[in-house]
Amino acid sequence: MPPLQIDFEDGFSGDTVVVRADGRELWREDDVTTNLAASVATIARLEVPAGTQVEVSVPTRHLTATVARAPSTPLTRFAVRLPADPCGSGEPEGRPAQRTT
Repeated sequence: MPPLQIDFEDGFSGDTVVVRADGRELWREDDVTTNLAASVATIARLEVPAGTQVEVSVPTRHLTATVARAPSTPLTRFAVRLPADPCGSGEPEGRPAQRTT
């Protein structure tokens, strides 16, 4: 199975980002900040089996969202954008924006 790529895009400013798969921490990065010229803060590439729940959290803003990597049509890439209002909805853009490639 191809690796899962998560693009962290707009709205990050000195944030900590954590990615978990089925509750196990796979990736963490501190001081994540969006490069405004490229609209990219960082990119995570992870080996995550199909059928796994992937949780993306931004603990510095108390935000969390979950997506499933379904076995039938495996997700290979998605983007995460934070709301412009730091006192916003409580999860990144309601859900991570999904793009399959």
